[in-house]
Amino acid sequence: HLPGANVKQGDVRNLGQTFPKTTIDAIVTEPYLGPSRFSERKNLDAVMDKLKALYRETFASTKKMLSSHGRIVFIFPIFAQNNELRFLPILPIIEHLGFSLQRFQLPSIYPTTDRGTLIYGRPGQQVLREITVWKK
Repeated sequence: HLPGANVKQGDVRNLGQTFPKTTIDAIVTEPYLGPSRFSERKNLDAVMDKLKALYRETFASTKKMLSSHGRIVFIFPIFAQNNELRFLPILPIIEHLGFSLQRFQLPSIYPTTDRGTLIYGRPGQQVLREITVWKK
């Protein structure tokens, strides 16, 4: 327990009813990342479309609650299929909502992407994690 911290768990689409506007300094979340296995590319494309819509709604909702200096640590899925990594094409959508991506500046031993995000995964996983930090 952190002194002064107010930790709640729930559906992010309803948090606007729980927290007053501009009162949250930080949100850290690993949301639903889709199924852990998928068989066909068309199935993956449908999953990615649904996740993009969910995440767009999430950022639109949380923007109202974040303070002017608020940050969001958000994990996106990276899908490994046929020796290819497919990143969710969501970053421009979130930037359009008024957020800016904060680039990680880490030593080279950490797996970062060209866009400054951090990758986490274990060998053999079909869904890896892309760790991002956003500023309002």
